[in-house]
Amino acid sequence: MRLVEFASAEEQMALWKLISDKVWTSIAIQAKQQAKAAKQRKAKTKRATRQSTVPVQPVPMPKPNSVTPVQQPQPQQNQPVQPKPISGFGSGDVQISQKVATQNSQALR
Repeated sequence: MRLVEFASAEEQMALWKLISDKVWTSIAIQAKQQAKAAKQRKAKTKRATRQSTVPVQPVPMPKPNSVTPVQQPQPQQNQPVQPKPISGFGSGDVQISQKVATQNSQALR
């Protein structure tokens, strides 16, 4: 079964030409927009690299203050510790207590 065409061959060709022209015009507009965006990106990166390559003046380092030597404290001399008498019940007990205390301290060592 064959359908009856409702448009003539000239009308179909005109429609095809119209569609084709619109498609190619849209593609051309899109290409121009992409080229413009790429140009802007390139200019932006060129400006950024140009700004980053500007030489920077070095800042002079401050001179250190003259350092005075710190005097080290002298170590203290150890003096022998004299044992204190242990309080007892009388003066006689003090001597015995001292002997016992020294003997006990020697035994513990």
